[in-house]
Amino acid sequence: MKKGLSVVSVVLIMIFILTACTTKPTNDNSNPEKSSSIGRPLDSDDPIPIWDIKLSPEEAYDAFKKIYPKAKVKEIELDKKDNFYVYEVEGYDGNIKHEVKIDPYGGDVLKVETEIDSKEKGEILREDLAKIPELIEKALKDAGEDFQPEEWSLEIKRGKIIFEVDVVDSNYREIEYKYDLGTGKLIEKDM
Repeated sequence: MKKGLSVVSVVLIMIFILTACTTKPTNDNSNPEKSSSIGRPLDSDDPIPIWDIKLSPEEAYDAFKKIYPKAKVKEIELDKKDNFYVYEVEGYDGNIKHEVKIDPYGGDVLKVETEIDSKEKGEILREDLAKIPELIEKALKDAGEDFQPEEWSLEIKRGKIIFEVDVVDSNYREIEYKYDLGTGKLIEKDM
């Protein structure tokens, strides 16, 4: 019994040592690189500018409605994750919550989730999305010349549609703006 345990221990130690000593293969031209829908390497650490986004908020909305035509849209956001942007559209049909993640560069549906939800209800209409560029410009004008939008969201809170946009400058200073979408009025500015 002891001999069997010691053999297993030696084998496990050898596997650990061999695994730790292996090196990651270098990337040569014989292996094609994985790339995203914008032709950019997936393992790149360079941030993608928000200006390179091809898909409009309306098109992301339409992609969600194509999957869930009877669902009411509760939230739509352009979110930055690991130097890549993704549209996240959330809606509900009764007490069923649906979330769809969409590639803003090519329009591909990346992920679809469904779960039971009983949170606050309301609806964001497609025509509400037309107000987004105006409010982004309003935030940029207030923030100053060196700022650019980083990410934004449109969400129903306490019965109102709230637009939130984060802007950053070249020194990574961030300002968060919250607007009432219905009135265009600034609700909160957080520096």
